[in-house]
Amino acid sequence: ILYTAVGAGEGDLEQGGAGGYSGLGSALENAGYTVRSLPLAVVDAIPADAAGLIILAPQRALPGRALEAVHRYLDDGGALLAFLEPGRTTGLASLLARYGLGSPDRWVVDPAALPVEGEPPGLSPVASAYSSHPATPGSTRLGAPGPQLGPGPRGPPRVRPRKTTPVVCTRSTTASTRYC
Repeated sequence: ILYTAVGAGEGDLEQGGAGGYSGLGSALENAGYTVRSLPLAVVDAIPADAAGLIILAPQRALPGRALEAVHRYLDDGGALLAFLEPGRTTGLASLLARYGLGSPDRWVVDPAALPVEGEPPGLSPVASAYSSHPATPGSTRLGAPGPQLGPGPRGPPRVRPRKTTPVVCTRSTTASTRYC
């Protein structure tokens, strides 16, 4: 079971459009995951049956109690997928820093990306390659298998990163410059 946090204005796996993550929700369900909501503000611990916790771009700060529950869950080997929005103070950045992960308060801009659905150019990056990382098994070239959603033969990987590694890279259309 994958739990998705609710209660701090997080994105919705069932909603389409600008604030929704229905594509991700569909991909997770197609991969065989059961997805349930978890109101982090009122729990003392992440449920023991959690294969992972998803926190989708909260709009408000998560309560200290919730952050401590996530911290204990990660220390016990839990898996977290966190989407962070620039300009939002949620408490997740300091939690992730405990594990050597940083989240600069910046937008991802791909200078080679064309406008998508009315967005300004560059704000809808398209992945052309994946770097070597446990989350991107197999080849790293364009068109080859990239990140796969699904438990695989032994369940989802439980990686406790000690350093960050770029996972998605793009390439300029006018030069051989690679952006990671």
